[in-house]
Amino acid sequence: MLEIIKKNYKRILFSIIYGVLAYSLYFQAHYVHDSYRIYNFGFLQNLSGFWTQGRPVCMWFNMLFNFLNINPRTGQIISVFLVILFMALSANIVYNLIIKRISNNSKLNTAIFILTNCLFFNVYITEWMIFFEGCVFAFGCFISILGAYYIIESNNTLKKLFVVSILFIIAIFCYQAVIAISGALIVVFTIYDNIDKKLLIIIKKLIINMLPYIIALLANFIFIKIVNINNSSDIRLSGNVNILYNIFFVIKQIKWCIIDMFNYPTKYIIALAITIISIFYIIKIFKNKDENNITVLYTLVTLFSLWFLSVLPIIAMPSNSIYFMPRSVPYIASILPFMLIIIYLFNNNLVIKYEKIVYAISIIYILFSTFCTIKVTAECLKNNIQDIQIAKNIQREINNYETTTGQTINKIILLPDKKVSTSEINITQYSDNSVRAFCAYYGAKEIMYFANKRLYDVTEGTLEEKEKIFGKKEYDTFNFEQLKFDKNILYMIKY
Repeated sequence: MLEIIKKNYKRILFSIIYGVLAYSLYFQAHYVHDSYRIYNFGFLQNLSGFWTQGRPVCMWFNMLFNFLNINPRTGQIISVFLVILFMALSANIVYNLIIKRISNNSKLNTAIFILTNCLFFNVYITEWMIFFEGCVFAFGCFISILGAYYIIESNNTLKKLFVVSILFIIAIFCYQAVIAISGALIVVFTIYDNIDKKLLIIIKKLIINMLPYIIALLANFIFIKIVNINNSSDIRLSGNVNILYNIFFVIKQIKWCIIDMFNYPTKYIIALAITIISIFYIIKIFKNKDENNITVLYTLVTLFSLWFLSVLPIIAMPSNSIYFMPRSVPYIASILPFMLIIIYLFNNNLVIKYEKIVYAISIIYILFSTFCTIKVTAECLKNNIQDIQIAKNIQREINNYETTTGQTINKIILLPDKKVSTSEINITQYSDNSVRAFCAYYGAKEIMYFANKRLYDVTEGTLEEKEKIFGKKEYDTFNFEQLKFDKNILYMIKY
C-alpha cells in the first residue's frame, strides 16, 4: 500500500481535491434524524443499534469520538473528509490493478483514471456523507479493496486466504454493503488473469479467490444471529428470512435502483447510456473478426457479479423488513464506469480505436455525476433549513400558548393525513438525503430539541383522531391550522 501511495501520490491528491470539490457542500452543517440525535445528545446514541445490525466498528467509532471529546460539528467535518480520503485511496488501488495489466503508456490512462474515480465517487455515496458513521463505511470499503488487491496480486496460499478473510471481516463489520465492489473486482481480475485457460480452471480459481468474501458474509451472519438471540426489538433483524421471497423482491427492485435510480437526477440517463454502449460494443465485437466473442460473456458475468454481490446482503435480510436504500447498494451507481473498465480490459485493442469516444464519455460522465451530487447535496441543506424554520415557528406558537394560558406543553401527538409525504412540496426527495424531520415522531422529537432546546414526549396518533380534531382537510405544506392545543398536549398534523 505504501508503495502505491509513493508511486501515485499526485493522482491520490487529485482524487482528494476532486472529492472535496464534488462533496464540498457536505462540509457545511447538515442533518438527518440520526445526526440530530448526535448533535442533541452526543456520540453515545444508537450504539446498541450498530451492535445488533452487525456493524460493531460503527459503534467503536462513535465511542472513540466520544472518548476524544470531539464535538459533533467537528466530527461531521472529519467524517466527510475521511470518506473522501478512503474513496481516493480505493480508486487509486483499482487504477493500479488495471494499468499493470494493460500498459503504463496507454493513451487511455487518463480516461481510465477518471472512470476508476467514478467507481467510488458516485451519486449514491452522497448518502454516506449525511451520517456520522459514513467514514466507517468508507474505511470498510478501503479495507476490502486492500483485501481484493492482495488476493488478486498474490499467489494462492493459506496465509493469503487468512489475511484477506480478516480484512473482509473487518470491512463487513463496518457496513455490509461495502465489500460488494471488492468481490466484483476479484471476479473481474480472476477471469482476466486466467482468460487463456480452461473454463473449469477459471471457475476453480474464482471459488478459491472468493472464499474470504464468503467467510466474511458467514461471520457477519453468525454474529448478528448470536447478538440477537434475546433481542428482537430491531424490526430490521426480527422475523424470518424467506430467501425465495427476498430474491423475487430484489428482482422487482431492479427498475427502481438501476433505471429509476431511487429518483436521483441520474434516473433513466445512466440506464440509457448503458444500453447504447452495450449495443455498440456487441455489434463491434461480432463484426470484428479479430476480437474474441467470448469476452462479451465475460463482460456480462462481471457486470452481473457487481449487481448480485451488491444485493446479496439484502437477500439475507428478514423478509418482513427487506428494503433498498442508495447507501445499501452504493456500487450499483457505478455500473456504467465499471462496464467501460471491463470492456477496456477484455477488448483493449477495440477500445483504443475509439479512444476519443471513451474520453468524451468519461469526461461527460464525471461532470454529470458531479452536477448530480451537488444537486442532491443542495436539496439536503435546503430541507434542513426548512425543517429548522418550521420547528422554530411551532415553538413560537407553543410559547404564545403557554404565556396566555399558563399551561406547559410537554407532549406532542402527530396525527397523519390520509397520505403522508416524506418531503416538502418544494424539495425533491433523494432518499434519506432530504427526508423532512416532521414525517416521523422520532424526527420531530429530535428537531424540536435541536432547534429550541425543548424536549417533548412525541408520539403518533391515528387518522381517526386527526379527522375528529381537525376534520378531513388534507395538507401538503406546513400551516398553523395544523396545530391545536389541549391543556399540556399539542396536536399536530403529519401531512
